[in-house]
Amino acid sequence: MENLKKATIIIGAITGGVLGGSIELVGKMTKVEFLNELGEGIVDSALLTSEIVGGAISGTADMISGGIAKDQGKLSEGTKELSEAGKQVVRNAVTNIKLMAENSGEVIKGIKHKDKTRTVAAIKTLAKMATIGAVTVGAIILNKKED
Repeated sequence: MENLKKATIIIGAITGGVLGGSIELVGKMTKVEFLNELGEGIVDSALLTSEIVGGAISGTADMISGGIAKDQGKLSEGTKELSEAGKQVVRNAVTNIKLMAENSGEVIKGIKHKDKTRTVAAIKTLAKMATIGAVTVGAIILNKKED
């Protein structure tokens, strides 16, 4: 069922490349770093989403076919792949919760210290996370750059 996984990753790469790549291109052409970073994040996150979904589909298919054929190796392989997809979801969620908490704290500190640059940078990161999360159904990769 590796072909299902590969097909899903290819679809994610194309989708992320078209959508994120277009946004990134506009960012580069207009010299708007926010759009450039947003596009990069969408490309990376779409790939992650497709990798997770592909692993889950492939693992489930292997488990079903292994169960039907009473093939313990296939069943075990599917269980492992499905488990890895679940671990990726959890790792990504933990990373993003930390990033959201960190940037929310930066917004509060920036407001408290009347530091507009700090506040705006943190709000931009949160906005990128929200946009990428909406586009990629929650799987977010955001390369943090200093603003």
